[in-house]
Amino acid sequence: MTKRTLNNKISPKYIISDWDETITLEDTIQYVAEIPYIKNPNLQPKFQFFTKIYYDAYENYKSKNELNDIEDYREFLAGMNSIELSSIDLLEQKRIFANLTKQDFLQQTTKIKLQPNVIEFFKKCNELEVPIFVLSTNWTSLIIEDILIKKHDIKIAGIITNEFIFDSQGKTTGEWDHTKRQIRTSVDKLEFVGSLVQKDNDHNNQIMFIGDSSNDLLPILNVDYPCSVKDSKLDSILDKFNIDHYSGNWEDFSNLLK
Repeated sequence: MTKRTLNNKISPKYIISDWDETITLEDTIQYVAEIPYIKNPNLQPKFQFFTKIYYDAYENYKSKNELNDIEDYREFLAGMNSIELSSIDLLEQKRIFANLTKQDFLQQTTKIKLQPNVIEFFKKCNELEVPIFVLSTNWTSLIIEDILIKKHDIKIAGIITNEFIFDSQGKTTGEWDHTKRQIRTSVDKLEFVGSLVQKDNDHNNQIMFIGDSSNDLLPILNVDYPCSVKDSKLDSILDKFNIDHYSGNWEDFSNLLK
């Protein structure tokens, strides 16, 4: 069986969830990406330029790798950092995200829709006093914090993602803060999971990780309670290689908790 039964209750020590298309209905980086162009419609180059740089690099990398088993996936994901940075470095060089305020980011929150029952799940976690971490390759925590903490009053132990640098005037410099933990790849997500385990000095990690994409694969393979959004890319990979996991929606995951 590749699917764990959703009937047996679990008591995780930590909850870690991806953000885009796990907590949200769609990828929200698109709404972050359009902010500079809303502020300055004449900004060049257009975002499609950077998208093409990324996808060309990704397709070239993918064409050189066969993904026939789970070890192939491990190796493939381990080499993704340079691909992810191919467009990130250019965005910094061109200073596309310079001179933006926090309010510019927060104006995008109304465009973002959440998965059904996800807030109910997090409220149950709060009632059970299980720490929640949001672990995302998104480009800012501002929108995540605004939606979960300020709008829905969810207690979050940590939002771990990439962060822009703001200057003394409260405006972005156009660069991400590389002095902080970067979350660009599946390896970065795995390292965060490892840091939690190491912090507790506990080999029985009791972590519930919830994700939807191949970027969530490495941490999913290394937690006690691996959960994939039903019918997601991650779910299909885990099914294909007969990897034991929970598959469901947020109501299912909420019912798992005791």
